[in-house]
Amino acid sequence: MAPYSNLFLVLGPLLVSIFLLSCQAQAAAIQARAKEPKFLTKSTADLEKKYKDLKHGPKLKNGPSFVKTNDILWFDNHFARWDQLFKHYPYDDDRDYLPPEENPFGGIHPRLKAAPLPGFDAKTNPFSYIASESPIKGGKGQKTLYWDMIWANSKEEIVAVSLLESDSDYTQEQVDSLIPSRKGNPISFYAIDNDKGYETCNVKYTVDYEDGRDYINGDLQYRRVRLRRGDQSRIIHFYHYTEWIFSTSISTEELQQLIDIVNERSKSVPDTPIVVNCLYGLGRTGTFIEAREISNGAQEAKDNGKNWFSKYASGRTDPIVDYTNRLRQIRDDMIDSSKQFVFLHQPWADAIYKKLYG
Repeated sequence: MAPYSNLFLVLGPLLVSIFLLSCQAQAAAIQARAKEPKFLTKSTADLEKKYKDLKHGPKLKNGPSFVKTNDILWFDNHFARWDQLFKHYPYDDDRDYLPPEENPFGGIHPRLKAAPLPGFDAKTNPFSYIASESPIKGGKGQKTLYWDMIWANSKEEIVAVSLLESDSDYTQEQVDSLIPSRKGNPISFYAIDNDKGYETCNVKYTVDYEDGRDYINGDLQYRRVRLRRGDQSRIIHFYHYTEWIFSTSISTEELQQLIDIVNERSKSVPDTPIVVNCLYGLGRTGTFIEAREISNGAQEAKDNGKNWFSKYASGRTDPIVDYTNRLRQIRDDMIDSSKQFVFLHQPWADAIYKKLYG
């Protein structure tokens, strides 16, 4: 018996410790489930009411009647608000308006409706995204502004994501007029001369197709293109999701696949913003950005032994409301559909919570 007694004396405390740790882990799991954040338990009706109460961006003072909020734009190779554009380039509806056939920018100084956006944690990720309208329906001037913006905000590589629906938002020819789809078919754009309105100057961009493939049952097209300007170049990893219907969301499974693919590619350019656009750069763009931030933030916290959702258990704050309101101070009407706002709560954030914490 002595040998067995000695063995028990050695293993006994260890077995007890293992048992206690197991109990603590189970208790922690039960506690995590018991403290499901209240923002995930709201009904659809409650969430739709919350959506109506979302804030809007700052109003534009002393501007033309068709510009309501003082959003950030891209013009003259930098980001600035509408009031700064009109400060440098005064505009009067009666005096300066030009029809589209005469001036694609309506007589206003050339600009692209695009803005830098922070990640969920604005302190550590103050410039994680560029949300942009799609340039595919615009003329060459608008497409050039898009490439100007990408060139100025990248070093060697950058990831761009386009979220559109093939039947209503674009034709394949329009996409190919911005991003070449096969080798030997480069596209050229001349930069806009900021001193001459929408006229072009001798700065030339050339976009060359290098590689490509399809994902997600063919709904996601990947094109690796090289953007050239003089003797310098950038690599653009362009992801074009072809079947995301306006004012809606895609399935949680497809959205997570898209996020995972973008995450993997973004590892090579960790300090470069991801350019995201849909038709107007508001609804589908905002849904992708917020969904990615929730997914990545929750997973990173879990990997570090923390619970991203725990701070919202009391119900005093709703992170989706807070983040949307912050984005709208930069670019008004981000998440421009109540369906997308509801989706971000149920099923998106709720599914991530249950996947990570049971």
